[in-house]
Amino acid sequence: EEGELRIQRTDTDSLVIVPFGTRPMFSQDGKWLAYAIGVSPEERDAAQEADEPVHNSMGLLNLYTGHQETVDHIESFSFSDSGDYLALQRYKPKDKESDGVDVVIRTMATGSVMSFGNVSEFLWHDKGPLIALTTDTDDRVGNGTSVFDPSSGQLRSLDTDAATYRNLSWRDESADLAVLKTFEDTAFTDTAHVALTWRD
Repeated sequence: EEGELRIQRTDTDSLVIVPFGTRPMFSQDGKWLAYAIGVSPEERDAAQEADEPVHNSMGLLNLYTGHQETVDHIESFSFSDSGDYLALQRYKPKDKESDGVDVVIRTMATGSVMSFGNVSEFLWHDKGPLIALTTDTDDRVGNGTSVFDPSSGQLRSLDTDAATYRNLSWRDESADLAVLKTFEDTAFTDTAHVALTWRD
């Protein structure tokens, strides 16, 4: 149950050791390395005995300067295609009914962040900085699908309804987006399913 992440430069003797580090992810531009940081077996056992959740942290290493940073309570993370931006997903609170959680978009060059609440799913576009987001709240008020451009700060709402949105999908090599929308329809005995698509 012991483990560590070792980050070794191949042209020097520089070595960074991260106890309980896992899931390393390089940015496409080669400037950053993000990784998950787990907890020791002792910390995990203590949390389980206290009936407390066990949360990982996220580590961030600037590969040019060697500066390291840690962000607590991060469940997952994902770089944009260019590596200019990083999406960080926080853990779902224990008493929350819906799947929406807090997601933070970080601009790597400046360190500035933009926060979004009740995000159930997000997906970076494979070309350019666009990120698609679905929203899921406890009462379904404000649920929808939107697209955020961190380079301009523009957030565009594509569809909103008292429905559930999931399975975001960008078309390869294009800016076409699809999502599955599920909602209650009085004309049917079961829920209705609709695939929504947007071009460009």
